[in-house]
Amino acid sequence: MKFDIDYRKSYLELKTHGDADVESFLRLHREMCDVDNWKPGIPILMDHSDVTASQLSRNDIQILAEDLGQYSDIIGASRFAFLVPTDLEYGMVRMWMTFVEEKWHGTAKVFRSKEPALRWLSV
Repeated sequence: MKFDIDYRKSYLELKTHGDADVESFLRLHREMCDVDNWKPGIPILMDHSDVTASQLSRNDIQILAEDLGQYSDIIGASRFAFLVPTDLEYGMVRMWMTFVEEKWHGTAKVFRSKEPALRWLSV
């Protein structure tokens, strides 16, 4: 899986591409917190509209939640808007949300289109 990290004027945009894998997501977690202009609480758009996550298991999703939980103090109360293309990815993000819920101070919501996601991030 490949990913792009772009700092926008009021949020951080992460775009994933290709077949999802745990190692790439772990790298994404590290790199997003190292981006210039990072600050705890920054809104984050996770655009998964060009990724396929069918090969990820429940255990993989739990590993990703545990890993992101380690960055809780760095992330702060960030809002994560997930943009997903299919029911499968939607369900996987919802599962991830249940695993990460008690491990961080952030909030997350899943969207099917970008405009509502950006509106939610700007609240």
